[in-house]
Amino acid sequence: MRYAELEQWVQSHGFRPGQALMLWKRLYGNNIWAQTIDEMEGLNKDFKIMLSQHAEFKALSLKDIRTASDGTRKILFRLGDGLVIETVVIPCDRGRTTVCFKSGWLRHELSILLHWQNGFNETPDCG
Repeated sequence: MRYAELEQWVQSHGFRPGQALMLWKRLYGNNIWAQTIDEMEGLNKDFKIMLSQHAEFKALSLKDIRTASDGTRKILFRLGDGLVIETVVIPCDRGRTTVCFKSGWLRHELSILLHWQNGFNETPDCG
């Protein structure tokens, strides 16, 4: 879910857009990466109750990590339903890292390349 979608969802349950930002930061930012509602400190009590009634938080579990001689790492994550997400982390001596995510969701293969250099850019740099 993108941030704008989260904000709209939060508002559809009668809460201010600021609550969406607080939730987003607890899920994806500030080195919190909460995986359960109980780990989300600083959210108001009514908002947490709404989340427990209308949202489901599923964490990935690490299945395997394999490292090649060139430093490329293949990381496999298992979802709660048993499906696997394959992630390949490709280092580069020019100070960047390329990350590829691959999964077979909804009978379609999802493959997203992200370029990392002090954060993720939306435009991949595959060169």
